[in-house]
Amino acid sequence: MNGGYKKTTIFLVTGRPGSGKTTLGRRLCEFKRSQGHSAVLLDGDELREVLEYKDFTEAGRKRWMLRVAGLAKILEYNDVIPVIALVSPYRETRKKIAKMFKSFKLIYIQSDSERMWEGSVYEEPQDDEKPIKLFRKGKKITQVE
Repeated sequence: MNGGYKKTTIFLVTGRPGSGKTTLGRRLCEFKRSQGHSAVLLDGDELREVLEYKDFTEAGRKRWMLRVAGLAKILEYNDVIPVIALVSPYRETRKKIAKMFKSFKLIYIQSDSERMWEGSVYEEPQDDEKPIKLFRKGKKITQVE
């Protein structure tokens, strides 16, 4: 490791399943690369499949969020911009993740789809989390003021 920790901004793209997190995360990575930065998408679905992590209990989801953030911390240390696309349903865990990084941006995609897993919750980001709020309707994503 190079002892990095330059001014690398970490992006956490959150929202309900099917809201467009992965698509936006890919576009954000492409944009950052076009500016000459190294950027990597940490997609929750892809990571769960590769790492075979299938604990969908509340405790398991919270552990998963922190593990993915740990991977992002390694990327940050190596001056790579991590873009995390993760449902991240729990507010307190998102706050813990934000405190792990020097520069952190939360991007919340609200969708016209209210799809969730049976018996699960999604705690929408509140103003104290300072989210960048987007709304997705169909294939169009717009910023909410």
